[in-house]
Amino acid sequence: MKTLSGMIGPILFGVAVICAYFFHATYYRWRGCFDATGRCFDPQAGVVYHQQAGLVWGVLFCVAIVGAIGGSRLFRNRT
Repeated sequence: MKTLSGMIGPILFGVAVICAYFFHATYYRWRGCFDATGRCFDPQAGVVYHQQAGLVWGVLFCVAIVGAIGGSRLFRNRT
């Protein structure tokens, strides 16, 4: 059980990094391109990006980073 609780922080940190990457790839790079309906069309790739994707990936990042910090503190207090 001690090994599992020690892995929660690093695993959630990895999830936070992945969520941050997707936030950047699907929202942050295109933030100036969104129109009134919250869509941005990339003609080179033929992809439509939605503004709501930024909210989803941003919330997932925040949850994962708070969990990583909490998991690391929990493990540190137990050892």
